[in-house]
Amino acid sequence: MRLLRAQTVDTGDVIVRVGDPASSMYFIAGGEVDIDLGDRHVILGVGHFFGEIAVLRRSRRSATVTALTRTNPLVLDAHDL
Repeated sequence: MRLLRAQTVDTGDVIVRVGDPASSMYFIAGGEVDIDLGDRHVILGVGHFFGEIAVLRRSRRSATVTALTRTNPLVLDAHDL
């Protein structure tokens, strides 16, 4: 838990954008996000996580993630993973 940073994201804010370099992954502690994969959308809520694949592969983001509600992600930086 010491490695996680708490954030607050407002409704409509983009958390990560497709094509951006991946520097962290996110755990949803509160709220909901929409993951836009281009051909489909996935909604994640409390207890879910995202961003791990790009971090582990040291690649760019494959989706844009937007807060559907006021969201509280816990951020784990790549170098701590």
